[in-house]
Amino acid sequence: MINFNKYINIISNNTINTAANPLSSADPVTAANLLSSADPVSSANPVSSADPVSSANPVSSANPVRRVLSDIEEQYRTDTIAESFFYVGKNAEIINVNNPAQIKLGYTKEELLKMHLFDIDPLLTKKYWLEFWENLKEGSVKLIESVHRKKDGTEFPVEIAINLLKFSGQDYIFATVADITERKRSEAGIRENEERYKSLVEKMFEGMWVLDSGFATKFVNPRMAAMLGYQTYEMAGMPLTDFLDESSMAYITGSLLKGKKSDKAENIFIFTRKDGTKAFLQLEIFQQDYSDRSSGPILYARDVTEKIRMEEELRLKDSAIETSMNAIALLDLSYSTIYTNESFIKIFGYKNKNDVMGKKATEFIVFDDNFQIAITALFENGSASGEYKGIKPDGTIFDIEQYANLVKKDGKPLAIMISVIDITAKKKDAERIKYLSFHDGLTGLYNRAYFEEELKRLDTPRQLPLSFIIGDLNSLKLLNDSYGHRFGDAMIARAAKIIKKYCRDEDVIARWGGDEFVILLPKADKTTAESIIERIRKACEAYTYKKIPLGIALGNASKVSQDENMNSVIKTAEENMYRRKLLERKSISGSIILSLEATLSEKSFETKEHTERLKKLAVKLGKKLNLPGNQIDELSLLATLHDIGKVAIPESILTKEGRLNKKEWELIKRHPEIGSNIAVSSPHI
Repeated sequence: MINFNKYINIISNNTINTAANPLSSADPVTAANLLSSADPVSSANPVSSADPVSSANPVSSANPVRRVLSDIEEQYRTDTIAESFFYVGKNAEIINVNNPAQIKLGYTKEELLKMHLFDIDPLLTKKYWLEFWENLKEGSVKLIESVHRKKDGTEFPVEIAINLLKFSGQDYIFATVADITERKRSEAGIRENEERYKSLVEKMFEGMWVLDSGFATKFVNPRMAAMLGYQTYEMAGMPLTDFLDESSMAYITGSLLKGKKSDKAENIFIFTRKDGTKAFLQLEIFQQDYSDRSSGPILYARDVTEKIRMEEELRLKDSAIETSMNAIALLDLSYSTIYTNESFIKIFGYKNKNDVMGKKATEFIVFDDNFQIAITALFENGSASGEYKGIKPDGTIFDIEQYANLVKKDGKPLAIMISVIDITAKKKDAERIKYLSFHDGLTGLYNRAYFEEELKRLDTPRQLPLSFIIGDLNSLKLLNDSYGHRFGDAMIARAAKIIKKYCRDEDVIARWGGDEFVILLPKADKTTAESIIERIRKACEAYTYKKIPLGIALGNASKVSQDENMNSVIKTAEENMYRRKLLERKSISGSIILSLEATLSEKSFETKEHTERLKKLAVKLGKKLNLPGNQIDELSLLATLHDIGKVAIPESILTKEGRLNKKEWELIKRHPEIGSNIAVSSPHI
């Protein structure tokens, strides 16, 4: 821009008035006519327009204003800068312009001198012009921005330097106008960059926290505030100490912020959120300017809370895998081992992890047909499970339950993770449970539930004739009362062995109840069933346990037609068995009583002598009372069996020479009760 200060100073330092100034109102060369044409010196001026400022011109040499205007005019002609110059009157009329103004606006000088400022400045109004004119001070320069409109209608921004001048009592504006299009474009670019930066700061993934020298909050972006559960305005002025503990603050204020301007440190700190929960933030800390004591650090924060949580979960998972009771191994896609946990080493029997690293899975898992099916399912579905066979280094085969998952990366198989449980004990337990669920625990025979299922399965025409045998031990209650339930259980177990021995392999034998047994004979007629019954009966009669005979009553029936109801067949067999039991009952009970009496005699000689004496006395008493013979016999039997309950008393107690202790005496006192139970169990006594 042209330097007008010297011209303004010259004008300001030379008071122009009618008394002393040759440019007075009397002077024909007035300010008005000086500024009325293209040449500031009017046509009335004796100095020619070709040389308005020659040294021969008395007016120019004598009048300082004339000289200033001439100098300005000369400057217009020689200056090559782009500014436009305007002389404007009080009513905003354009009095004079320079050549750059004409070129810039696209008008001729003649056109412009007929125009007002309103014609080229669309922002200027008459009201504003009058207010502006009144506020101008003489000798002061005002800078304003506005818009000028070219002749073709296009507009461009301008900066106008305005100065108020007076000539012969008249006020004029002398203005220089600069096209600030490029500057405005640059400013717009700067504003755009500022807005872009502001948007970037506000939307950036990282949190930004600007602190003053006292570590109070000057600015936070929304991301930073959100990390701590605040709104940005809530954090204004809050000190950093509201969010960090003393040790963290000491670390930041001490070691991290010492040094040069470029100091930077990265660390993870635990911040307290608004709701009291903890946030793990990774910080980059920059000191703004060490020379500015009012400025503090800028913190750039990344919320790593979720990362820390996931890392902790991963550590826990790793620990859980390593300490898992399951044997866990990682295999590559060629089934080579690349990782195992400690449980794998223990379960499969290896000495250490090195012994199994690199081994093919075929060396510790049996790749049978089932396992091959599982491998196919694994690659199709991503997982597979099942029960297979494991192999120990010594070749031992054991049962395993395996779960396999396909490890993928970017959707592609990367490895196979297997989790193995040794189910050897589990399988044995399951087999044991299954066995017990279908077998009788005392005899090892099938139980009633299994037998009934087999009865349904075998009750088909293909199995006819289908025979059914039922057996019941004789006088089991008498034996239990006499010798205890263990004795009775021993007799039941012996009967089961005998029955199983004389039945066919295809026959189904079961313990039906307490002392009852049933046999289902597929494809066996009545003759076959009776033959088996006879063999069982003879074997039982030949067996004695502690001189007590094993007696069993057996009955049978056969289904020869599918029209027959199996329940009716069973009922018939039961009736045959009870009929047989009635026939044998008296003789069996009698033989048991004789066996009990013999057992009692063997236990104690004193007891035997005592019984004989009591028997003789009872007979004498009956005869003395003139009792009938049968009653004397019953009285004699009573005397004989009055101590029968002692068969359940250990011989060591019955023959003990010293005093009985309390426990022994309690056992002795029970023998009358035992004897009574024996008598009740034998109706013929």
